[in-house]
Amino acid sequence: MSEQQEGRPSLKNKPSAESLAKVADKRALRYGKLAETVDQKIGKIAAIRFVAFVVMSACFFSAWYDQASLYIWVGLIAGLTFAITVWLHRTLYSLLPKAEAQAEMAHESAARLRHQWSKIKEDGQRFAQGTLEEKELQIFGEVSLFKLLNRSHLRGSQAQIARQLLQSAGTQELDLNELTQRQEAVKELLSLNGLRRKFLGSTRLSHAQSDARSQAIGLRAFAQWSQSDTMGPQDLKKFKVLSYLGLALTAATIIQALISVSTELQTAWQLTLGAQFLLYLLTTTKISPHYLALITEAHKPLQGLEGCYQLVEKRRFTSTWLSNWSTALNHSGTPSERIKNVARYAEALAVRHSALLYGVLAIGLLWELWYGTKVMEWRTHHGALVSKDLKAIYEFETLCSFAEYAHDHPEFTWPKISYESTQFIETKAIAHPLFPPQGRIANDFDLISDQEFYLITGSNMSGKSSFMRALASNLTLALAGAPVCAEYLACPPMSLATSIQVTDDPSRGWSRFYAEVRRISEVIKRAEAASDKRPVLYLIDEMLSGTNSRERRMASRSIAARLIHATHAAGIITTHDLDLAQLSTRFPDELKLAHFSDHFDGDKLHFDYTLRSGVAQTTNALHVLSLEGITVDESLSEL
Repeated sequence: MSEQQEGRPSLKNKPSAESLAKVADKRALRYGKLAETVDQKIGKIAAIRFVAFVVMSACFFSAWYDQASLYIWVGLIAGLTFAITVWLHRTLYSLLPKAEAQAEMAHESAARLRHQWSKIKEDGQRFAQGTLEEKELQIFGEVSLFKLLNRSHLRGSQAQIARQLLQSAGTQELDLNELTQRQEAVKELLSLNGLRRKFLGSTRLSHAQSDARSQAIGLRAFAQWSQSDTMGPQDLKKFKVLSYLGLALTAATIIQALISVSTELQTAWQLTLGAQFLLYLLTTTKISPHYLALITEAHKPLQGLEGCYQLVEKRRFTSTWLSNWSTALNHSGTPSERIKNVARYAEALAVRHSALLYGVLAIGLLWELWYGTKVMEWRTHHGALVSKDLKAIYEFETLCSFAEYAHDHPEFTWPKISYESTQFIETKAIAHPLFPPQGRIANDFDLISDQEFYLITGSNMSGKSSFMRALASNLTLALAGAPVCAEYLACPPMSLATSIQVTDDPSRGWSRFYAEVRRISEVIKRAEAASDKRPVLYLIDEMLSGTNSRERRMASRSIAARLIHATHAAGIITTHDLDLAQLSTRFPDELKLAHFSDHFDGDKLHFDYTLRSGVAQTTNALHVLSLEGITVDESLSEL
């Protein structure tokens, strides 16, 4: 950090956020128009299909009634038209939600780039564990790192992003090799715009089958159903035999019924139908328990997932992580085929929700016996793979989310996380990722080694807390495996221990001071327990501001001394107490001094939010009071 470093409002000569937002606006407009055009065509084709069906039906009836061959040819042409319109309608109907999903994604991308956080619904609060670090590091909430980073729509993917963001406050050793491989995977996906956005659109389609909560419940229920007790080999073999017997009985009944209707021959269709009814009674109570959970909640999101797997299972990747992921994904056949089959079976069995239709099909066609046996056979052969398949899709969507975030922020850079870092923390032009680009001020900041300690002084509103949050936010992103809002950031895989935003806790009867003492105590414990594999960066803002100046000074010096002596820990304390800077005489090698300053021109306070070496030379409390109409009698200071 230089003696007089200029604040920098931008990080690199890259496309501005607003220009990228305008590109996203154009993409949203293009897909929106496509969706509108497709919707109009669907309406026209539906009308043509209806007319063709009516003409076809009328012509065939007339050909039979009047014995006129001309009607047959007209009916055939109408039938061909009907078949073509059915195909076109199905094709366009599948294209419409895809276009709508891409338009919605582009709108959300533009909102993020413009920092219009209220337009982004998912805030990650459902994954909050109630720790103070979550609030202090701005991981979840209305304006949060989760909103900045998350583009996923499957609940499992969102949970994984939340876990990765929470790693910064963890104490367990990080898998540095996995973190590096994930970075490489995200960089590869960053170059695959088409694949990435199609995949995210496909997961959104799965999400659209139901609301977010129902989707999560459905996939969880599907995983639980797939791993529940399966039918034994002998019982399954018996039901397969019965299902083929049912198929033969159904065919016999239908053929005999047609013969009886079209001729005067007597058949035994009543006898075979009775056998079907008896077979239904014998099997329904044994089959239904094996599929009821599947058709109540589990099958709704499956059809969208089929498209997700189809996009990636045949793709070849070059990065180590994605290459290994692809090999594991296709180890036991293709997941899309598995999902397609079970979704088809579940949809067929969902007729149980209609009592009349179920009665006709379950007895008249032995529908339940056939598809129930298919479901039981599917679960026996593929059920154990479901959790692996779902985990794979969550992992890939998480990486796509990171890559889309990196695409939207080309001015951000990839951090270098290594145990071989020459310094504890080394940054260049680091700024807060949640601040709008036009309001960011970047600063350089280094911590040479662990056991080093920065005391940052400065007046009110000068930028101390914001700088601390900027550092914490970027380290959280770095340890999650994402790019950071800086020109350069290098550090070991550290853990963050913070005391930044402490308030009272009336539910526990804690005053603000007591809550802060407990918080600082926790920070000290974390710092003193740090290891060389997971060093700790501690960040304490305005330490012990809730007590008198004499006791605060004594306690602050003692706390600072303990933190300085903590092995494998370094950090920052911000304060208004300029006397605390005298600790530098006792710890000349460990304690570094820096400050933020301001300037009062008589009418207004001015801040440059630039970090400088040394102790703050200005204070502004009286100026702030004066600007709000509170005049301070300085003669009272002599009392």
